[in-house]
Amino acid sequence: MSYVIESVRQHGGRLLVRLAGVADRDAADALRGSLFVIDADDLPPIDEPDTYYDHQLVGLMVQTATGEGVGVVTEVVHTAAGELLAVKRDSDEVLVPFVRAIVTSVSLDDGIVEIDPPHGLLNLE
Repeated sequence: MSYVIESVRQHGGRLLVRLAGVADRDAADALRGSLFVIDADDLPPIDEPDTYYDHQLVGLMVQTATGEGVGVVTEVVHTAAGELLAVKRDSDEVLVPFVRAIVTSVSLDDGIVEIDPPHGLLNLE
């Protein structure tokens, strides 16, 4: 089933979305918990520097500023404190805060996220 988004606004840390054809609260409640998928080609371009859609980051290789491979971004985790990159390593997963002090660069063209992790974040041996 397809829907057209009429409006979106934030409310209490969540998005309230009005869909065409969903006329009342009962119809909206029937959709609660549904997963809505938007084709990436239909998303508007992002005009802000250092801002990305989650799907653009998933699959990127993560390396340190010295070029040491860390792993692959598997998910962007959204928390009240900010975003985290879930990075799958050979034997485990590490959560990297997606902040400028740690994530020094993102190159979508090269498929690389460069990080400067504080001591102990990765426990690299």
